[in-house]
Amino acid sequence: MDKEQQFCQSCGMPLTPEILGTNATYWGNQVEKGDGRCFGIACDEHYILVSEYRKDGADAELVVLKKR
Repeated sequence: MDKEQQFCQSCGMPLTPEILGTNATYWGNQVEKGDGRCFGIACDEHYILVSEYRKDGADAELVVLKKR
């Protein structure tokens, strides 16, 4: 049985085998919009991810996921 894709609960970045169980570090930040929503931004040397969600993390939407 294939495992379901997992995502970071804080930033939405996909948790791939290359990241899980390693000491890999990444940059992440959250930018609040004026309407009660936030942009989450995370990247490392391989990916950049931008997601949008409510301040409590609900209703998350993927804006951009780009592999370098």
